[in-house]
Amino acid sequence: MAQQYSKDLSHVVKRGVEDKLKAGWAPWLARAGYLNDRNTHSIIKDPERYHLIRQAWDLMLSGSYTISKVLYKLNNEWGYRTIKRKKIGGGPLAKSGLYSIFQDPFYAGIITCKGKEYPGKHEHMIKIEEYDRVQKLLKKRGNPRPKIKDLAYRGFIHCGECGCQITGDVKQKFIHSTKEIRKYTYYACTRKRTDYVCSQRKSITNEQLENLIAHELTQITIAPEFRQMALAILNKSNDTEIATRTEIYKSQHRALEETQTHLDKLTQMRYRDLIDDEQFIKERANLEKQIAELKIQTSSTETRAETWLELTEKTFNFATYALNRWLHGDTQTKKDIVMALGQNFLLKDGKLSLELHEWFVPIRNDYAMVEREISPVRTKKSPSSVGDLVDNDFLAPDCGRHSNILYHSLNNKVKR
Repeated sequence: MAQQYSKDLSHVVKRGVEDKLKAGWAPWLARAGYLNDRNTHSIIKDPERYHLIRQAWDLMLSGSYTISKVLYKLNNEWGYRTIKRKKIGGGPLAKSGLYSIFQDPFYAGIITCKGKEYPGKHEHMIKIEEYDRVQKLLKKRGNPRPKIKDLAYRGFIHCGECGCQITGDVKQKFIHSTKEIRKYTYYACTRKRTDYVCSQRKSITNEQLENLIAHELTQITIAPEFRQMALAILNKSNDTEIATRTEIYKSQHRALEETQTHLDKLTQMRYRDLIDDEQFIKERANLEKQIAELKIQTSSTETRAETWLELTEKTFNFATYALNRWLHGDTQTKKDIVMALGQNFLLKDGKLSLELHEWFVPIRNDYAMVEREISPVRTKKSPSSVGDLVDNDFLAPDCGRHSNILYHSLNNKVKR
């Protein structure tokens, strides 16, 4: 009797856990940055710690911070302390705790349990693309390395021929005419591959490399007044974009309901012995996978509808001020800005190439055309306000058309 009661109780508990997971809520203690709401039995943001954990993710995503550096900022500079419980907590976050945070897909809205993934209804701290990028960074940094000199462009540029890392070195030279010692920074391929003889033996100076980087930044730099005009266009189109996303959400929701109905009918068929266990298990697994994917897509659409304007504003702000901040920034600022520009940096034969982040591509491709149209109109008409710049009566036909091309092209990148 007692054994049967224990089995029944275990079954009820497991079913309760499964139901909560399917409902989108993790049935355990909330992760760092979140709290368990006992009234609603949900997971909410921790007002004291959520933004600090989010900033830690941002530092790691920049690619220029190690786990140790992020942990130092989190504990020592930002004053992060774990939640105080009866016997534990209330102190700085441990290094292993930070590793656990960066390896947990919960922060990207995915709850994992016994090898299965469930879309979470809690507020996502990061996007799944950001989570994947951090996993790659953690994998690359699996083995501790000796301390290196503080150089802005070492660690993320690779040789365009052999793929080895580009390393930097500081050399000193005594100047006889002035009786002083000057320092010069050089970058070159490490040529560490044993299966390939790299021909890239010539080094490049820090000044030469910065000229190449300045050229890339110039490609996505926009005038402050264009930033104002673009944001004005953005706000005017806000209602249309939200309406479009609403239709997408409705379509996704209908597909979700239809798939759930199929699953319910499949269960009924099994109860009536119309299908065997093998077919039922196979079909159910397929439908549950579809439902999980549709829930993630629906959740992504909801989040995108709330954040697309903010993401686009950040892109225009970066494009307006990045070059100036880079020119006058310290080593860390320079590295942060360049890392935010793109990925897959390659240096070959004194030329730098990179894969520009997709949200900057429309600016690089279309902004010059827009600027050519704006300049003569701006000079001739002398607009008195930003509103004049986005007024169709003020803008030349091509200017308004090209501006909207750039806006919609950028918005399409952000929507992805």
